[in-house]
Amino acid sequence: MGKMVPRLEAIRGQVAPWQQGVIDRIAQEVVLMADNTQDAIVFGGGHKGELWSPTYQKYASNLYNEARALTNSVEQAVDYAQVTKEYQTLTHELGVRKSS
Repeated sequence: MGKMVPRLEAIRGQVAPWQQGVIDRIAQEVVLMADNTQDAIVFGGGHKGELWSPTYQKYASNLYNEARALTNSVEQAVDYAQVTKEYQTLTHELGVRKSS
């Protein structure tokens, strides 16, 4: 994921505004995931027998929630892109003029 975010940010200025918003959300979610992963690793390394402690469980819970948010962002972007493409195809096939 860390390699994909810079690629997304590099193309950010060349995509539609809604895609820019998705890139921003994804980048933020990946940073949060990386932070919680690092915190969990550091905690686990220093507290080998305490992986059921509330502190470690909070890191794991945060990571789960951030991964779910990332999944939702990507799924919504894909759904939106598909619906937009279908709309454009139908508009063309039906000969509907675009409103100004």
